[in-house]
Amino acid sequence: MSLYHHSGYLNVPWINEMCDKNGISFIVIVGNRQIGKTYGTLKFMLDSDKRFILMRRTQIEVDFLCNMSLNPFSKINPFIVIKKDSEYTARIDDDEDDESVQIGLVTSLKGIAKIRGFSGDIFTDLVFDEFIPENHVTRIKDEGDAFINAVITISGNRELEGRPPLRCWLLANANNINNPILQALGVQIKLNTLINKGQEYSILKDRGIMLINARAESIIEKRKQTAISKVIDQNSKVAKMAFKNEFSYNDQEHIKSVDLKNYIPKCSVTGQFSLWKSKQNNTYFVDDYRRTSLEFNGNQRGKREFLRHYPEIKIQYYNNRFYFKNLIIKENFKSFIDVQ
Repeated sequence: MSLYHHSGYLNVPWINEMCDKNGISFIVIVGNRQIGKTYGTLKFMLDSDKRFILMRRTQIEVDFLCNMSLNPFSKINPFIVIKKDSEYTARIDDDEDDESVQIGLVTSLKGIAKIRGFSGDIFTDLVFDEFIPENHVTRIKDEGDAFINAVITISGNRELEGRPPLRCWLLANANNINNPILQALGVQIKLNTLINKGQEYSILKDRGIMLINARAESIIEKRKQTAISKVIDQNSKVAKMAFKNEFSYNDQEHIKSVDLKNYIPKCSVTGQFSLWKSKQNNTYFVDDYRRTSLEFNGNQRGKREFLRHYPEIKIQYYNNRFYFKNLIIKENFKSFIDVQ
């Protein structure tokens, strides 16, 4: 067995087997579009008789899934239906033989927090689909914390009672690595390294995490012959995400290593980064956070003070005067000074 079926699509039973062998509770799958991430995972839930929660980011997405034409189970099993049953939840029911049996639950990331007296004891798995949104989608405040709290709520005391932990499946396209869920799990740099090296998975056994960079090259080669693939610019952001599994809203320009002996510390932003200026020229290096004599808070007030102190910083950024230790620091810096 391997990461892919003979058909070229993702082999979710193999992934689950690897997780069982290595004590993995969190599976992060980032991959090209339509290679079996959602289909394969949901089919595995049904084939294995799992009791599971299907989670999306927003309540609007949950409501969409209740539409029969948008039911993600329709091609797997036509008897599996999603029925709205409360303001924040929907049932996943098996309606075969004219009997309706609940096998799962659909809810949103924020919906879990709003369900009073919720017990997730009966659920073995959580499938968080599309956890990395496209850039035009509205962000949720404290999204990473909301995810961790949702897992804690669903998990309850099962591990304290000697039962297996909740298994979390996180599925997404490669939109933006500067994502609060990846940040909350502390896997941004490792996942970016996997993608840069062309490696397809890594098991972080000590942390109970399996990272999967699903390229599914045989499927992608076939998709390159489709009408839409022929039309779009292969160097566009959407093509890089859909066909090359590259984080389409991130670029690797100006990422390098430097000897800080050649730089002077200028300031730092608490918990995010430190800013250094070259002794040789008018360029800057953005490094890991290190406390300096001039420090700004990482909140909105700190951002305003930082931008007042460095009024030309955006112009200098666009004039290519900044270098960065890694992509994550670069994205944090860009977000802090509000540049694209």
